[in-house]
Amino acid sequence: MPLSKIDSDSLNTGAVTSTALGTGAVTSAAMGTASVASAALASGVPTRAQLPAGSVLQVVNFSLVSSASTSSSSDQATGLVASITPTFTTSKILIFVTPYMRATQGSSTGNCFAYLKLWRGAITSGTLLVNGYPIVGAQNADFRGVGAMNYYDSPATTSSTTYTVSMNSSFAASVGINETTNPSSITLMEIAA
Repeated sequence: MPLSKIDSDSLNTGAVTSTALGTGAVTSAAMGTASVASAALASGVPTRAQLPAGSVLQVVNFSLVSSASTSSSSDQATGLVASITPTFTTSKILIFVTPYMRATQGSSTGNCFAYLKLWRGAITSGTLLVNGYPIVGAQNADFRGVGAMNYYDSPATTSSTTYTVSMNSSFAASVGINETTNPSSITLMEIAA
């Protein structure tokens, strides 16, 4: 007669191992509804809400391998775009941007800048977070380098939030991304506040 119940006290320690059980021996149907209640799980396992300030809640990364360039003095897309949906309105977003840039200056006067900007939202219509010249060359330059930007943002939302990197050639004949080295990347880290 098959056993309907085995008391755990009647088993020797280690008597039933994963090797001793056949594949598929214990199915979800055999376990029954709510066989493992949340109360039976290991205590002390924190939820996201219980993590201390400074904890990383999630990470989003995007790597760009395609190239783009512009000779326009207005902000143009680099292709570096990433979105994250914060868990809490109090969360911070730590942003790391690593774009491989090229800037050329065709004239014999003036420095050569790769002019990059970081936006929360869309280019020009979003919130400007970083506005600067990450790499600088000299006169008659054909300059290449990493235009790294970091920013610690407080979006105060639990809606999907997009971060976008733009470039323009206000201070160069042309600027480009990934023209000689790739991939460029943008990384978003949600930090518990």
